[in-house]
Amino acid sequence: MIKVVKKLKFEASHRLYEYEGACSNIHGHSYIVEVCLTSHEKNVDCESNSELDKLGMVVDFGVIKKTIGSWLDINWDHALLYNENDHALSSLSFPGTKRYSFIGNPTAENMARLLFENDWDFGNKNVRLLWVRVWETADSYAEANGS
Repeated sequence: MIKVVKKLKFEASHRLYEYEGACSNIHGHSYIVEVCLTSHEKNVDCESNSELDKLGMVVDFGVIKKTIGSWLDINWDHALLYNENDHALSSLSFPGTKRYSFIGNPTAENMARLLFENDWDFGNKNVRLLWVRVWETADSYAEANGS
């Protein structure tokens, strides 16, 4: 199996609703998202690379950036991520502030699951997501996969 991994970065603030500790305060992270993809496309012209397209790729890294990266830019980059039940944050008035509400807390675990379960279109029906990692800090990440 041939796999490709793409790193994407974004900045966001969040807080954990009903959490007891420092993360109950609004704070920010420089998030890194890693996505791993593979393909099972059969290319009869190049049997030794049966998982690759005619150009020798699983999927173009630019397609991953355009697909998932643009979604991150639109929805999460420089946004306030919050639990939909956190009425203190949902009712705050900061004109022009980008917001994204989660069902549950905006943890790395929930972010990874949401990204993994999204029905991404990479332009090739044979390309599939194997796993997503959301790095909240330099030494801590959550991973969602199909296992």
